[in-house]
Order: sequence, then structure tokens, then C-alpha cells
Amino acid sequence: MKILFIAHRIPFPPNKGEKIRTFHQLRYLNNKHDVFLCFIVDDKRDLGYTACLNDYCNKMVFTFISTFYNKCKALLMSLFSQKPLTLRFFYSKTLQQRVHQILTEEQFDLVIASCSSVAQYIPQSFKPKVMDLIDIDSDKWLQYAQFTSFPKRKIYQQEAKRMAKYEKHLLDTWERCYVISPQEAQIVDGEKRLHVLANGVDLDYFDNLYENRGCDIVFVGTMNYFPNVDAMIYFCNEIWPYVVKKHPKVKLYIVGRDPSPCISELRSDNIIVTGAVEDIRLYLQKAKLAIAPIRIARGVQNKVLEYIACGLPCVISPQAAEGIDLSNLDSGIWIENNATTFAQRINSCLEENIEIPTTRREIFAQKYSWETHLANWEKDLLEIVAESKS
Repeated sequence: MKILFIAHRIPFPPNKGEKIRTFHQLRYLNNKHDVFLCFIVDDKRDLGYTACLNDYCNKMVFTFISTFYNKCKALLMSLFSQKPLTLRFFYSKTLQQRVHQILTEEQFDLVIASCSSVAQYIPQSFKPKVMDLIDIDSDKWLQYAQFTSFPKRKIYQQEAKRMAKYEKHLLDTWERCYVISPQEAQIVDGEKRLHVLANGVDLDYFDNLYENRGCDIVFVGTMNYFPNVDAMIYFCNEIWPYVVKKHPKVKLYIVGRDPSPCISELRSDNIIVTGAVEDIRLYLQKAKLAIAPIRIARGVQNKVLEYIACGLPCVISPQAAEGIDLSNLDSGIWIENNATTFAQRINSCLEENIEIPTTRREIFAQKYSWETHLANWEKDLLEIVAESKS
């Protein structure tokens, strides 16, 4: 197949949420098909990685957008339009012109859009086209509204309504739409038109690192991302004091790029905020325990998949477990739904010599292999293209 693949962010390096998913999709498809990649860069630091993508596509075009300018413009224009802020934030006239030119000059068997915000670049008349929504963004904005106050709450509530309407439009006009888990599909899919493409994890990269040593606790994530920020503020205020009281020498490592000011302020003798690191595996390897006290969650938490792939014991919230099939994987994974039991479980784990059975990784590998998930997805895409030509 000749595929036009358009992503709302540069899919390299694969170090966060949607970039991990898009990178693995791109790498898999490029091994067998002719892929023309289009994407947006919204962080100047990522411009240095564009050349790396030459190994994962035959051609590519990209454009840089100013996040500050686009946010201001989106907020201003929202006063006069019902268009979601998300679409305005990820809009580039330059990229629109380039995509139009590409579609005019070249013949494609299929267009794949990664994230709803880039659907606006593809004319409705083009067929077939498939959309990877990944998460249901409208529900994400609703959750944000629950954890914020005016005026942000009002903005988030409004964006949730606008995105819900737009997501329905995509379901009506695109040949197929995918989400990351059955739980996501249930949010909006009254007519069962959403298809599930589950995430995987790089099992070679996260290769059973757990050494059961030390007493460090680790949390990984992009640390200016609101759900991660909320999780660590909640954890350090409501749970951490009970852990330190019983284990005064324990250290918490908050590992991830771009810590927001309120995360940086958490630094203490017992709390290490690393900022960006070259290799998160070094921190996972020396940890006794990993945590995911997420309260705001959509889709699948890649951090939890990575913890399990490493063989790490982990204590997580019910929200962090959403979308992950933990059947037969419960050894060394504890789901706690309040601060008291979360702290108690951590204290118990720090006092025990936790042995993770080797069968857990074998079962996990069968469920969360990128190769397996993407092979099924490719079969689906080939059928869509064949139907469009019949």
C-alpha cells in the first residue's frame, strides 16, 4: 500500500503517550509499505530529531508551530466560533497547503490520521481514510474540568462539548475510527462503530530489569502533563507522609521531562525530581517499587505497561489500571483506590522480599506484543483498501 500518514506531533523520540503509539505504527507499516509521513513539531527541542525519521518512512514533510501563538489565537477565536480549541491549536496553514499539494500530486491507497486534531487536513472526499483517535478527548476535558476551578473549568467543559460533537462527526465521515481500549469505545460508541487497537510495549527494550534491591520508589511520566502533575501532588500530599513516617530513608524518584514549577517545589531529601533523563530504565532498574496514583486517566497508561514489562512490582490506582488486561498478571500488581490503602500497600511492599514469577512476563508478552496488535491492524487496513477498490 501507498499510505499518507499524518500525525499531530513528531513521532520521535517515542518517549511519551501518543508518540510511543504512533512511532510503533509507523515503524511497522514502513517495513512493508510505502509511507509518506506528515507531522507537526510543537517543541523546538524536537526539531533535532526530524532526521531520525528518515529510517521510518520513504518521504516526509513537517511544520513547526508556536504553542504560545496558537494557544492565544485559539482562545481568541473561540469567542466567535464553535470549533474546538484543539483543532485551532494544531492548525498550520503551511501544513494544510503541503498536504493539499501532496494529495494532488500523488496517488495514495490510504490515509491514516493519528489523533482527531489532524483530521482537518484531509478532505472529506478522500477515501479511504482511517482515524486513530487513540483516546476520547472529549472525556479527557470533562475529567480536567472536575479537577480545576473557574475559569479553566468553564473552558474545559466547553471544549468537552465541542470535541464530543466533532468526534461524532468523525465517526460519521471516516471509513474507520480506532481507540486504544474497549473502555474508550464504550464512552461514545452507542452504534459500535469504534474499533480497538490496543497498545503494546517494547519488550526487548524493557527487558525484565527488576533486581529487587534498595528501597527506592519510582514514578515516570512527562511532568508538565496535567494528569501526571495531579498524581504527584496528590501522592506527595496525601500518601507520601505515611510512607516516610514508617520508612524515613525511602526515596521517591519522579522521573520525566519538563517538571512544572509545582513539581519542582516537591524536591527534598527524600524526593528527587530528575527532569529529562537519557534512559528511564536506569531508574526502573534500581527501584524497589513503581507507582501510578493516577486520578485523571484516559486510554492506557504506558508507564504501567513499562513497569510490568520490567518485572517491577507496582501499586496503582483503579484509573491507572483502566484499559489494561491484568487477568493472570495480578502477582506483584496492587490496585488501591484511596490514600490510606495506597500508603499501607507501599509500606508492606517495602518490608517484603517480593518475588515476581517468570510466568507473569510470558503472559504479559502474549497480551501486549506490538507485533501481534499491529499485524491485526494491518490486516484490517488491507481489507479497507480492498473494499474501497471493489
